[in-house]
Amino acid sequence: MTYIQFLGAAGTVTGSKHLVNTGGFQVLVDCGLFQGQKEWRERNWEPPPIPAREIDAVVLTHAHLDHCGWIPRLVKAGFSGPIYATQPTIDLCGVLLPDSGHLQEEDAAYANKKKSSRHSPALPLYTEQEALDCLRYFQPIGVGEVKRLNPDFTFSFVRAAHILGSAMAEVTVRAGGGPHFLEYRTYRFRAHSMYDPELYRDKQEVEEWKKRDPIPNLIERLKQQNLWQEEELSRMEGEVAREIQQSVEFAEAGRWEPVEELTRFVYSEGSPAKTQSAQS
Repeated sequence: MTYIQFLGAAGTVTGSKHLVNTGGFQVLVDCGLFQGQKEWRERNWEPPPIPAREIDAVVLTHAHLDHCGWIPRLVKAGFSGPIYATQPTIDLCGVLLPDSGHLQEEDAAYANKKKSSRHSPALPLYTEQEALDCLRYFQPIGVGEVKRLNPDFTFSFVRAAHILGSAMAEVTVRAGGGPHFLEYRTYRFRAHSMYDPELYRDKQEVEEWKKRDPIPNLIERLKQQNLWQEEELSRMEGEVAREIQQSVEFAEAGRWEPVEELTRFVYSEGSPAKTQSAQS
């Protein structure tokens, strides 16, 4: 039986994982961390509903942690298949995933030091070394290149103006009376809101994260050593604010495709869903 199972990004915007099963061949589109509220973050510790070793491949759309940050954990659980992504996405994951592992270890050490975890000892979700180890499974795919993973499953990447290397995945599934066309969209021209963290955390968590923010801490140390001037800080903050505003205005001015174009890429020509869409 062919089906799609939503393992994340359902009821929340993080933890993006979509399992496409074509009757025995299983592909995971994105493999992200749950972020935000504690009830979501705790899901990062749950095993996938199917054994990781039974997943044949991962298709990764971009290098934000809520889309790629669970890959080291998937490999740790037994996954050993290929991970397909654009070359810029692979380059970014080579930096982001080991850094994420390092932060996981730091968080665990901090919890053990402060005895703030109900677990003794608190452990990292994965380590920096485990993140480095998973990089050998990445394989680059060019934008527009059609990749056939088995007789029933092919996909290609389409550029998305989200972050460097981001792409939408156009998937063709021929099992179950296909072909069926699926399109995994990656924000298109839309950026993440700069206010996202405050939407997903309570006030106490926000204040705790602000205290641990490395940039204000670095600025404070520079001030103490007379290496930072207030007028310089004000000038830089102004430049950053202007660049953020320009980026937001650019994203908001992005044009979305007409509905008929969206359905052209989502449904196959003979699909009843497309016929119904055209009649409505």
